[in-house]
Amino acid sequence: MYWYKRLYFGDNAIEKSKEIMRSLKKNEPCFGIYLVVISNIQGNLLDILEWPEYVLDGPIRQKARRFRHPDKDDRCIVGVASGYQDALSLVRRIIDEVYRETGGFDIAGYLGVEQDK
Repeated sequence: MYWYKRLYFGDNAIEKSKEIMRSLKKNEPCFGIYLVVISNIQGNLLDILEWPEYVLDGPIRQKARRFRHPDKDDRCIVGVASGYQDALSLVRRIIDEVYRETGGFDIAGYLGVEQDK
C-alpha cells in the first residue's frame, strides 16, 4: 500500500492529523483509526480498513520512503478517519466529490493514482 499525496481526512481526524500521521509512519497502534483505500474488488469503489487490526495482520509495514515512492502494484490509501462513522462520512465525501467533478465514479482516475486491477 502507498499513500495518496493529498490525503483526505475525516472531520474527527483532521484535528489530530499530525499526531495520527506520526503514529502511522512509525507503525504504532492508533486505536479507532480507519484507512480509506481504493478497492481492488470489482464493483467496490473504496474499502475501509481498521488500522490496528490491519497493521498487525497485513502488508502495510513500510518506511517513510514508501510515502514518496508508491508501489504501482498496490492499493492507494486516500483517506484517514477517526472512528467508523467518520470513515463512512469520508467515503461519502470522496465519492460525492468525484461524481460532482466528473459525472462518474472512477475514483482512481480522478485522483490520478494507478491501481492493480
